[in-house]
Order: sequence, then structure tokens, then C-alpha cells
Amino acid sequence: MDNKSKEKRKRQILRRARQHNLFTPQKNTYHFSDLSPELVKAISQSTTEENDPILVFLDTARHWTVLGSTFIYSTYENILVKARLSGIQGKVTMILPESIKERSHNSFKQDLRFLFLDHEKVRIWAPPGSEYFGLVNILQNIR
Repeated sequence: MDNKSKEKRKRQILRRARQHNLFTPQKNTYHFSDLSPELVKAISQSTTEENDPILVFLDTARHWTVLGSTFIYSTYENILVKARLSGIQGKVTMILPESIKERSHNSFKQDLRFLFLDHEKVRIWAPPGSEYFGLVNILQNIR
């Protein structure tokens, strides 16, 4: 991917993140450049330089998802997964935990933690609630 395409994708991702109000203080979504040096180092050791990290959905230093211009990386349960954004093709499935199948339609939103990138066959972690749905929307609309 050339630099012009990376910049275009970066603007698209940030625009959608702002539309979903992902950068409010009570959320766990950050610009990669706003992270502490320790977190940048920890995450950078697991990702490639060509990815150009844009957004970080953060729980802990060992539980995060990084959305870059080329790839998405996610780490959880001592697993690191990677998927090429161009391979997603808008196919994202929400993974419903067994414990929420009997709940009302609105109450399950706070329990969603994982999504599945169908074409890439990869499970990704995301923070619950509006951040989860914001990430789903961003991934479904990447071109």
C-alpha cells in the first residue's frame, strides 16, 4: 500500500472513530501517538513497522487491539492475532457469548467482547459497548 492510500485510510478510520465518539475520556480508545512510551514499546514489539498504527483499543498492556493502515492486531488470552485489512471486505460477525443469549436485546451490548473477521478467519478482542460497535462499523467500512 502506498503512502497516499495509507493516509486516505487513516483519515477514513479517524473520521469514523470521531463519529462514534471513541476518544472521550471515559473510553479506552486512543490515538497510537497518545500512548505512554511503555505501551508504545510493548505494542510495537508485537506489530510490524509497515502497519502504521492509528487506533488502540486498550484494556491492559497484554489485552489490546491495534488498528493500523494495513493490518489489525489483537492480543488476548496470551494469543496474538493479525489480519490484513484489505482481506476483511466488510465481513465482520459479532460473537455472542452463551451467557447472553437469553437476555433482552439492549442488555447484551455491554457483554460483547469479540468479533470475527469472516474472510480472514480471525477473532478480534474489542472493549464492550459503544467502542465495540464503533470498531465493527470501522471494519465493515474499510475499503
